[in-house]
Amino acid sequence: MTVINPPLNALDELDQDVLGGKWQQLQGALRERWGELTDDDLMQIAGKRDRFLGILQERYGYSRQEAERRLNDFLQTYSEKKKALIEQKSWLSRNKGWLVAAALLTSILGIVAYYFRLVKSYDS
Repeated sequence: MTVINPPLNALDELDQDVLGGKWQQLQGALRERWGELTDDDLMQIAGKRDRFLGILQERYGYSRQEAERRLNDFLQTYSEKKKALIEQKSWLSRNKGWLVAAALLTSILGIVAYYFRLVKSYDS
């Protein structure tokens, strides 16, 4: 039997999110991925990896190894999405001034274009 050793950050992701106050967000993502999870299941799991693996085995008939693989894949994807959102928010906050300027310029150009169409229609 081969044991898969996922990266440490994937192993700790579940507990880190619970400790970081992100359990509610993570519950939604878990329920989206594994739709058969009930509120009672999520209360039993309470951010504990072993409990979650046991429930995956019970609900979905996974072997222990398959449950670990699927959970690790989910956590990797969840972690990547979370990092992408953080980077996006960071980029938006760094470039807020430029975005406002671009929106303002676009509005001004729209007004100018409207004005020239209006003037052209009076000339015709």
